[in-house]
Amino acid sequence: MKYNQRIIAFCLSLVLFFGICAAAPFSVSAASQTPQVLFDLMAKFPHKAYWNHVGSPVNNPDGVTDTPCPSHVGCSWQEGGCTCNSFLQAIQCKGFAFKAAYDLVGSNPREWEQRDTLDADKLRVGDIIRYRSNRHSLCVTGVNGNRISFVDANWYPMCQIRWDSMDLDEMPGFSYVLHDPKNNLKNPNLEFYTSMTQGTAGFLQSHVENKESWTTTDVMNLRKKATTESAVVTQLPVGISFVVSEKKQNGGYLWGKTTYGSDTGWVALDHCTYARGSVNAPQFKWFSDERPVNTTFKLFWSAVQGADYYKVFLYDADDKVAAKAKTGDTEASFILNRTGAYYAKVQSFSKHAESWTLTGETMDFKVQKPEDIKLTTLESTEKSYSLHIGDTAAMALYVRPYCAFKGTVEYASSNKKTVEVDSLGNLLAVSLGKATITAKDSRTGLSASCTVSVTPKTAAKIKQASGTLDADSITLTWSAVAKATGYYLYRKGSDGKFQYLARVTTNTYTDKKVADASAYTYYVKAFADTESGTVTGDASASVTAVTRPAAVQNLKIKADKGKLTLTWKTNKRVDYYVIYRAAKKSGDYQKIAETDSARLSIYLKRGTGGYYKVRAVNEIGGKRFVSGYSAAVKGIAG
Repeated sequence: MKYNQRIIAFCLSLVLFFGICAAAPFSVSAASQTPQVLFDLMAKFPHKAYWNHVGSPVNNPDGVTDTPCPSHVGCSWQEGGCTCNSFLQAIQCKGFAFKAAYDLVGSNPREWEQRDTLDADKLRVGDIIRYRSNRHSLCVTGVNGNRISFVDANWYPMCQIRWDSMDLDEMPGFSYVLHDPKNNLKNPNLEFYTSMTQGTAGFLQSHVENKESWTTTDVMNLRKKATTESAVVTQLPVGISFVVSEKKQNGGYLWGKTTYGSDTGWVALDHCTYARGSVNAPQFKWFSDERPVNTTFKLFWSAVQGADYYKVFLYDADDKVAAKAKTGDTEASFILNRTGAYYAKVQSFSKHAESWTLTGETMDFKVQKPEDIKLTTLESTEKSYSLHIGDTAAMALYVRPYCAFKGTVEYASSNKKTVEVDSLGNLLAVSLGKATITAKDSRTGLSASCTVSVTPKTAAKIKQASGTLDADSITLTWSAVAKATGYYLYRKGSDGKFQYLARVTTNTYTDKKVADASAYTYYVKAFADTESGTVTGDASASVTAVTRPAAVQNLKIKADKGKLTLTWKTNKRVDYYVIYRAAKKSGDYQKIAETDSARLSIYLKRGTGGYYKVRAVNEIGGKRFVSGYSAAVKGIAG
């Protein structure tokens, strides 16, 4: 087909598509409500395929062929009775209705309840209707008022599958309905189902025809995993078709995942023949529709499961091959030396199956003289930059088409004393402050901009000041930053988020809003006040600082017969307490006990005792922090 003929055909297809959309109310939202099992059933049993195992001696209720059954009349469901498929000891229309209903609902239709009245309000997707005076069966696929959509087989010609719809009032010779009481598949999307079966919505191709179908050339093992060492779940007979939902390469084989009957597993596709459809055909990634003549350009496409190599073809307006490439990668380079209209096509191939060739959608583009290609999009992908004096960066732009970019964009800085920019968009931070950088295309007037802040360097080595730890304050220090006006302090709150704490002009700060026996995390930012506004540097690394426990308060002793009981004020932030004793108030106190409560009983001989003190202990980050001594209290056992 010529290039302009392809364009006309494409436009006609769009007119037809939108014309159909206007006539039949279906939508993506309708598709999202449709049970996936219905899509899978359509993939397995396509409209106008034949439900039989012609060419194979083995019954295959999950398979179809392209030809009617030659031994259709007068055969039985038993193995070898005819080339019709059978299911649950039933053939032809009844066997197929059983099979479709089983796949949709997941239970045995022979065990369902039978209804002798036809009530549209009680019908569900998957129900079986027997009619024509007990001579034909169908499986319901949709309900809309008094009208149903359905799938059946053996209406005409022999064994052929049909996806259609009818009004219940037009159903001749109703006999009964088979229904699983647990089935809740009701979906009022009849128009959508019908349009899918007729192939008019485009959803049939995306949800059904895209499913990859293969045919066995021998009896094939269906294995639990994609390896020859895995257990065999069942066997697929020779000559049957099956749908592949996923592919992978392993152990030198190309494997396909499929469901046969009630079993799901992996089949070695090397010994099968590719039939139709695609799990994932190669698709071109974004590419400018304008390319300069005599200039190298690349095409990129998506990888395909199981592909060993790809072939790419470039066609001119007369459908003649202008360039081609074969590669094991997902990209290829080309040069075209003539201007004009072209289109590209990519195909994937597998060494495991000669019959397997997957073709993606074609892509149209033009080859022009460089001066004829103009920018259509110019945007800044980074709206702001933060640099230190002496740092460099490149202004990041999103441009389409990229081939029109070079030499057509001019750059400017609103504050050259702070930020310089060259003809290629390279930035240089000169001094503290702010500047707006603008990129403007000289041919189209398109422009983009970003803000650059030149900030003080990051404050380093923030730490807790050395010396004795305090219980009621934390002193922090950090390295001074050149040209900084001051610093912002931040502290992590109870919600885990950092909050602004203070603004200081020196490189030290004492935080007095702290509790004893606690840990706090801080970071600092340097800032500078400039003619173009205040600029703030990056946050320093954070530091965790601690307070020691406060001295124990309200130590008291109660004397009893042969016992002293010490009590003191509880501090819930500490881990435990250490008790000390000395013979004299100013004597040498020795540790006598530890406890995690604010109470301790000491048993002594009457008339003995001494002076007692208590210290609180807290452990943070594997380190031990101890309070000062409490006031000494004298105690003598009674």
